[in-house]
Amino acid sequence: MGQYYRANQQTNAFYSDLIYNYPILAREHMQLNYTIRGKENGKKIVLVHGWAKAASIESLAKLQDELVEKDFHVWNIELPGFGKSKKAPDDWGTPEFAKEIAIFIKTKVLGDGDKEYYLFGHSFGGSIGAYISANLQPKPTKLILCSTAGLRYKTLKAWILLPFAKILKIFLLVFPKGLREKIRRNVYYYLIRERDYVDTADKKEQFIKITNQDLKETFKRIRIPTLIIWGKDDKITPLKMGEKINKLVDGSKLEVIEGKHGVPITRTGKVAGLINKFL
Repeated sequence: MGQYYRANQQTNAFYSDLIYNYPILAREHMQLNYTIRGKENGKKIVLVHGWAKAASIESLAKLQDELVEKDFHVWNIELPGFGKSKKAPDDWGTPEFAKEIAIFIKTKVLGDGDKEYYLFGHSFGGSIGAYISANLQPKPTKLILCSTAGLRYKTLKAWILLPFAKILKIFLLVFPKGLREKIRRNVYYYLIRERDYVDTADKKEQFIKITNQDLKETFKRIRIPTLIIWGKDDKITPLKMGEKINKLVDGSKLEVIEGKHGVPITRTGKVAGLINKFL
């Protein structure tokens, strides 16, 4: 466990910059990595990244930096199975990941008597944020969903090709394992059009379970102020999903910006500005 402090030359205030390994309570010997940055008396916000091969605390590090500059106290969490965090059990879906993050927030983010925090989730991290906000404690004061997954949505291409992929799985059994996996990845890539989302063979069971879960009723149960940020040209979670989530979450506000699925990375300043204005 490491900790160090650095001075902010302009404000003469001290910022904490901490990197921790946090033991996950649900599984012995697992570790959840996270960083804390910003003024300790600033508004607390927790960032949860999405699902991708290279996903880690680095995914939202630029957003963390931007929010620190706006005087937030920012917790950037690395989900189980990503980066340096230990892999979660294969049978985990969105509820299990969400419960683990809720435990983390309760035990690490909130101190004695401290109840207020904000929650930002990108893609799968948005699914986790929605599940916590609808079903678990402690609920955030406000929620920000960015290009959020959680609704079962298929393009016409997927409706046609997914049955073919199921049949292909049977025929692939005659091929050597290495070649079989290569063909499978290419078929899934053709369906999803995003290499990082299929090159996660060690989390294949989790990925299948999560993508088959529909959180429609979860979104309906959210009763806190919610901002929804979406990239206009998102192909992973199309804008139609954002518009539907906007209708499902009572009183939510949808902000559509230029960009694709990775707007927290490619449009960091814009996303941080919308978050700051909302909070």
